[in-house]
Amino acid sequence: MQYAIKKLTMSDLTFFQSQYRRLQDEARLAGEKGSKQKGINLNADVFAERFFPAARTDGQRHRFNIPVSVYGPGLSSEAQTLTRKVITAGAGGKNWRLNGELIPNPEFDIHRYDGLRSGDLVLIAVGGTTEPISMSLVLLSQTDPADATIFAALANSVGNRRMSVISEEDLNALTASAPLGHPIRELVDPDLDEALEEAAAGSSEGLQRLRRRGSPRRMTAEAFREARLKAEATGIGGEQLMNDWLEQELSAGRIRSYKWFAEDNAVNPWDFEIEDLNGAVRRIEVKTTRSGFERPIQISQAELEFAAEPTAPPTDLYRLYEYSDGHAQLAISRDIGVIAKRILSVVQPLSPQVRPDSYTVAVNNFGDWSAAQTIKVEESEPE
Repeated sequence: MQYAIKKLTMSDLTFFQSQYRRLQDEARLAGEKGSKQKGINLNADVFAERFFPAARTDGQRHRFNIPVSVYGPGLSSEAQTLTRKVITAGAGGKNWRLNGELIPNPEFDIHRYDGLRSGDLVLIAVGGTTEPISMSLVLLSQTDPADATIFAALANSVGNRRMSVISEEDLNALTASAPLGHPIRELVDPDLDEALEEAAAGSSEGLQRLRRRGSPRRMTAEAFREARLKAEATGIGGEQLMNDWLEQELSAGRIRSYKWFAEDNAVNPWDFEIEDLNGAVRRIEVKTTRSGFERPIQISQAELEFAAEPTAPPTDLYRLYEYSDGHAQLAISRDIGVIAKRILSVVQPLSPQVRPDSYTVAVNNFGDWSAAQTIKVEESEPE
């Protein structure tokens, strides 16, 4: 997902049926024709230049029919989902536009959009890499008390611009003070996003957390596919960070050698092997999360089996948490063979036809952890 904040103009309000009619009535009373626009402008400096530059390379005008889910304003948390069009500017054009049929007030909330006014905000979340494939809108009213805190934070972020990009990290920080029932949490909630990633990886605990909190957007097949891809990207990013850090350890003379096994063999049941200064070999299994240290660890049957091998080098668990590109916190549990054997001893008596693929394990089950340290890899300047 990519995120943008937009200040709604009078022209943008025409996308909503009740607003379009209100503005037409006001224009007639003033002896004017009124606006012909029926859509929301999507500023080119954001959508064409930042989000989807590949969609305009041929200079043609494109139409993308996508599902659009609308939340808010206020505590209107039930999504109104419709299909609408994103239209690119084409050669010589400027802004893109979200339009199609006017959006009526939903039957389950017949006055939802009546109070919108110019200067209100909309948080836009758009899916897709080379072109838009889905969009969610969270409307924020400058006069609704339920929106007051988050409106002030996002208004300060967008400043004097009509539309600005906001990172997921910054958005998480700004929306932390939103009421628990606020619809923006359906769009942005780190705890629910983490639960979704865990559920997509097969964690029953993650699925239970999703069901308890309730999040229709995160229960779709598309959401699960995106979560799996995000979890994979986090895992790969964590391994890359660990590789860069081990390279620094090698250069500093703190280890004799290391090898990144998982880079060449994605199904290898451990990620790295290092040789310390005494010549002893140890395996490393890296587990990465963007969340905190206490988040349960997903570990596979194969990883446990190889860690439990009596003649194999000891396997150390390297927990990377609060991970972001280029840095993370690191804690280490040395030689997880004992806990691996303990878990395997429970499942071994089961019938040979019953074989677990993976486990969700609380971090305290891995015994003592080293003191946390920050690992950070600085990008070198090109020569």
